[in-house]
Parts: sequence; C-alpha cells; structure tokens
Amino acid sequence: MSQENVEVVRRFYFEGRLDLAAAFEDEGVVRGLLASLEPLVDEGFEAVFDPAAASGLGDFDPVRPGLEGMLDAWREWLTAWESYYVEPKEFIVVDSDRVLVPSTITGTSRAHKSRSWSRPVRCGPCAADR
Repeated sequence: MSQENVEVVRRFYFEGRLDLAAAFEDEGVVRGLLASLEPLVDEGFEAVFDPAAASGLGDFDPVRPGLEGMLDAWREWLTAWESYYVEPKEFIVVDSDRVLVPSTITGTSRAHKSRSWSRPVRCGPCAADR
C-alpha cells in the first residue's frame, strides 16, 4: 500500500518544471488536471492550505472541499504571483497512510516584483485503496 500511496501523491505534481501561475490561466490545463485527479480522490476529499501562508489574501478559506475547491484555491492563491513553481525533491513513505514530500517553491510576486523561495515539507493521509 505504501508505494501505491506514493504514486497517488506523485500524480498531484506536474512532471518537470511548470509555471503554475501561467498554467492556471489556461482552462484546458485546469480541466486536464481535474480529469487526471478525479479517479484518485474519495468523495470527501478536502484540500487544506496553510492559513499562515495565505494570510495576505484576505478572506482566503484554507479548507476547500473537493477537487473543484482545491482548484479554486489554487486559482485564488496564484493571483498574487507572476510565476510560481513547486518542485518535489522526493516522495518518502512515512507510514501506511502518509507520504512526505520535501519540495522547493520559487516564484515572483505581482505586488513586489520580487522572487522568493521556500522548502516546505508536506505530509498527509492518502487514500490509494480505491
């Protein structure tokens, strides 16, 4: 089950380097992403974003139900960025339900025209036994 969870989590990331700010402006890319992820999630899927990271977006709701909710949150988040890249470094099995994904995030903000980067780590439950 653990390797299967890794493969599920891996599908939430794009292959190669992709500017998410530009990609999310193309509705065809967004619809393709939605179609590729639908078979991977349960009905009760929720995307949970870091509220501290989104504090500059005003009324940003960090908990979004369903894939559409996740995509809406990404659209909202990406309005603040001219460019935004998420590059996973590896996918680490933590236990039977969680996969750890150390990533590098880089981007250029619209407001400050400055580049920023971080190395967040995500770890969450998986539902690969569909």
